[in-house]
Amino acid sequence: MLEHVVRDILKATQERQVKFEADVLARLSQIGVATPQSDGSHKGKRQKTTENDLKIGENPQDINNFDALVGLMLNEGKTQGVEVPNDVFGESFKTFLMKEDMDMIISFKEVSANCVIYYIWHLQKKLSDARLTERFAFINPALVSKAGMGETTKENRSRLIANRLMHAKRADYIFIPYNSDFHWVLVALDMRTMIAYYLDPMQKQPCDDLKEIVNMALRIHPPEKQRSSKRELTWVKVVCPRQLGSVECGYYVMRYMKDIIIDPSLLSTKMPSFQSSKSCRSHFDDSHKFSSHDK
Repeated sequence: MLEHVVRDILKATQERQVKFEADVLARLSQIGVATPQSDGSHKGKRQKTTENDLKIGENPQDINNFDALVGLMLNEGKTQGVEVPNDVFGESFKTFLMKEDMDMIISFKEVSANCVIYYIWHLQKKLSDARLTERFAFINPALVSKAGMGETTKENRSRLIANRLMHAKRADYIFIPYNSDFHWVLVALDMRTMIAYYLDPMQKQPCDDLKEIVNMALRIHPPEKQRSSKRELTWVKVVCPRQLGSVECGYYVMRYMKDIIIDPSLLSTKMPSFQSSKSCRSHFDDSHKFSSHDK
């Protein structure tokens, strides 16, 4: 029965590439981990989750379906080319849906920049549906992260961020997912107050490389929406849900973005109530809330 359903899905995606991309993005958006409640006042205590832990080898049905779809789509080592439109990161580009990327999600391994890119693309689609695309903008993590960038200089990465700022003049918030030494963190820039909110699933301080490229980008292109005359960013470390293991950081960062879009006040609240205490497997069950906060 499952094989029949998956083959029907595959047939439909072959008939229309755009529908395939939407289906895969939706699958990726639904998969994640149960994340703990944010409570910085109870260090050392076991953090509470709202769902029972999965047993070894046990996967929800949607992941099993996705696993079967991946197996059919990528038989004989085939890869799927995907065109990312310019409204996601400010410029269009082609990437590839690799088997390794989908295996990361299915097997709950550390996620690649491609996985984060696909998730941001899905967020952008939800923002478009809620008519909020001008309020939030995203930086391509593959272009600005230190990990895996080879000889790319800080100056070049700073200019990439500055260029995005220049073309997202109306945005209130700019999200910068960043990977340094194979650990995902998030910077949420408030363009009106010149505050860089830093969210780290391991609760560490921002690394020098990240602070330098972001600070440099704001000097190159100061935001037009800022309400004050200050020229330098203020960095604020946000109390946020902490990862329980060693590979979940990317899933947490993806969920942080979604939670902040639903309720930007989480960034400035002393004890924010992140919805990440729910399972990341239900990322968009409450996507209708995207239009519920003040614009």
